[in-house]
Amino acid sequence: MDRRKSCLSGCGCISLVLSTVFAAAVGILFFLQMIPNVVTAVWISFGLGLMSLSILIAGLFGGPSYPCGMMSRCLCAQGKCLLAGSMGTIVCALAALSTVLSSRLILTVILVAVDAFFTGLMLFALFSILMCLLCALCGEPK
Repeated sequence: MDRRKSCLSGCGCISLVLSTVFAAAVGILFFLQMIPNVVTAVWISFGLGLMSLSILIAGLFGGPSYPCGMMSRCLCAQGKCLLAGSMGTIVCALAALSTVLSSRLILTVILVAVDAFFTGLMLFALFSILMCLLCALCGEPK
């Protein structure tokens, strides 16, 4: 695989670096108590994780009905990253919601940052799948 394509994919180096930067920023802001409603943000990430997992399952079952197999090709290319991001987001959000989210405890700060990492990774994977579908629909190279 071409290095440029692997860096621009859903789990490529760009999305991993940006997700790590996003997680570090969220962790620092939570530690400094600049995110007042972190429980709401964790609930939103949990909902986004469930939504993206349902999109993935719907795409797997409905993929063969798309013309030219474009959904199957895009899910084969980006589905593993979307699955990892979705499952990581759901597990981390459930772990965060089952504890008291206090910014004084370093473990909860790390848990919120890991949840932010998986949420960012999931959103980049969703974006990559949508870009792949648009490129396949319009007949453009990726």
